[in-house]
Amino acid sequence: MRPSFAVSLRLVGRFSIIWIIETVALLFLATRFPGLEITSPRSPAIVFSAILVAFAISIINTLIQPLLIALRLPVNALSIGLVAILVNGALLHLAVVTLTGFDIDPFFPTAVTAALLMALINTVLTALIALDDEYAYFQFAMHMLVHRHGLRGALRPPNSAVRKTLCGMMLVQIDGLSPQRLHYAFDSGLMPNLKELYSSGTHCVMNYDCGLPSQTSACQAGILYGNNTNIPAFRWYDKQQHRMIVSNHLSDANLINNMASTGFGLLRGGSSINNLVNGDAAKSLLTLSTLTGHSHVPTVRAFDDFSSFWFNPYTFTRTLVASIGDFIVEVAESARQVLRNEWPRIDRLFSGQVFLRVLTNIFMRDLSVYVAMLDISHGVPIIYTTFMGYDQIAHHAGPDSSDALNALRGLDKQLRHVLQTIRLLAPFTYQLYILSDHGQSAGATFRQRYHMTLRDLADRLTSQDTNVIELPPSEDKTTYTTALIQELEEAGQQMAAQPNMRFRRVAMQSAARTLQRGTLNLPTDGKSEPSEIVVCVSGNLALLYFNLSEGKVSLSQIDRAHPSLVRGLVEHTGIGFVAGYSDEGEVIVLGKDGARNLSTGAVTGRDPLTQYGDPDLRAAQILRIAQFSNSGDLIVNSSVFGDGTVASFEDLIGVHGGLGGQQTEGFIMYPTEAHLEGEAPTSATQIYKLLDRERRKCTDTLRAVNA
Repeated sequence: MRPSFAVSLRLVGRFSIIWIIETVALLFLATRFPGLEITSPRSPAIVFSAILVAFAISIINTLIQPLLIALRLPVNALSIGLVAILVNGALLHLAVVTLTGFDIDPFFPTAVTAALLMALINTVLTALIALDDEYAYFQFAMHMLVHRHGLRGALRPPNSAVRKTLCGMMLVQIDGLSPQRLHYAFDSGLMPNLKELYSSGTHCVMNYDCGLPSQTSACQAGILYGNNTNIPAFRWYDKQQHRMIVSNHLSDANLINNMASTGFGLLRGGSSINNLVNGDAAKSLLTLSTLTGHSHVPTVRAFDDFSSFWFNPYTFTRTLVASIGDFIVEVAESARQVLRNEWPRIDRLFSGQVFLRVLTNIFMRDLSVYVAMLDISHGVPIIYTTFMGYDQIAHHAGPDSSDALNALRGLDKQLRHVLQTIRLLAPFTYQLYILSDHGQSAGATFRQRYHMTLRDLADRLTSQDTNVIELPPSEDKTTYTTALIQELEEAGQQMAAQPNMRFRRVAMQSAARTLQRGTLNLPTDGKSEPSEIVVCVSGNLALLYFNLSEGKVSLSQIDRAHPSLVRGLVEHTGIGFVAGYSDEGEVIVLGKDGARNLSTGAVTGRDPLTQYGDPDLRAAQILRIAQFSNSGDLIVNSSVFGDGTVASFEDLIGVHGGLGGQQTEGFIMYPTEAHLEGEAPTSATQIYKLLDRERRKCTDTLRAVNA
């Protein structure tokens, strides 16, 4: 299908502006760069020659684009995308020696360096004039799709009337974005494409409460399986095995996936891209639960799509340059916070956040969208991918910071690529859903407020000979790197038996080794020596385990062993409530001025849950996770302070996992024709029911046409 006239006009306009930018860049380099000189003595002739050279470079790239893509691939495997610079260097050299007015050093690296500098100048000037690169990206990425991949495995209806009778589902999860901040992004112009869908009436937004725990493994399992039983937090402790379960460690993600899977996951027959669990998808890429060698999840790894992105000279190089830019932004934003003495703040330069930001906010985002575009054009019936960039930045910069909110601009541009693919290349109509799994709450950390951790507090409240440990609580900085390494190694092994894949295989394996050398402290199995008290923190929620028995330990047992502990925790200013178990197994929530029996509903004094919203809803949510067999013997949640902030037990100033603030608030932006109106869901598992109903409608339509 050809682009509309309006799109073609925009392409011409964009080409013209880029042509002007390249002309200016060439004139600048000719006066500043050794090896590239102006030979024409007259200024008009200089400008005219620069225009011709820039035009020649642009037009050559356009005319031989298909040939370049075909020729670059095997060589690009060795240089991981940088051959694009070499090719443009050759084009610059050819254009300069062919046209008059300029002279270039015959030493080829000079041309390559000049081409690289032109690309950098182009990038800066493009950003300054706010020029969008949607059409160039779409042109190059889709050229690879149409002319190289074709349309495999999908029905392509013969006319638009039939096309409109079919539907697929494309679901994009924006990790950690609350509905309040979504609407702020609409109003402030950060997400113009999503706002257009909303303001035009084609999409509606429904808010929902994600429930407890308000974190990705529980929420995504609820959304994709309708089941998140026995996921009490992001991290919990297994008393029998004396090990911590961490949701985003590969083996633990697989464990969670197996616990949640019912065989009727939302993504059955579809594709899972860059998620934690896979929703019974038939194909997956960068999905943590399917990356472990012990995975029994029946899924096909999307190696072809992965290598297509990795060796596409435009998409990879573009992402690489954007990653460098994002690295610079993170360093600058970190320095700005320090210089302005903004508070609260945490270390961002030396904590691994810089690399994690680049990986999640740029590289994995671009890769996910590219593969989703391929899947849409191939007619995959349902696709689910996660954008993690906002959530990761918000953890370290704050969810309302300009740094975190500005990341939404890039997400919105990528969503435009998805919309373009649906409109121009999809074999049938796709319903686009944008949703969040939870929100985020802000505030100074517990350590910043009280100069000690929760583990320190528990240690002070127990006898000196009590061993209290807290297994490493900070967010794992290497998990997603490990996931990328795993995909690279597996892709390299897949290529080993294929003819003409030697260069690609070597490149994949070399890249994996490079990442391994640069990655320190890879995740362990979480095992530790048995301790009397184990503290597991997840945002402003904490689970405390007492190795007094393998089963649940009651409040009275804890009081006998550690008389000052429970009362000391409850009375601390930074703690809002502590939940534990009576001798009869009833769940009791203790607050400073009262208590609530969650099993009977009886309230004594002031209900400790009133500061967290609807106390009855919160009571039901706490009771549910307290009844999980692997929940803590004590469940501790921070206070909600007068300014609406919370105190994270981790070293993060944007948090989720517990109760208080916007962390339990999610949204789903859905097509109006889906008719999801009704009572707002109060758990992520209810989102599964709504989406699976729409999935069945689409599946029935596709099945009927194929029959």
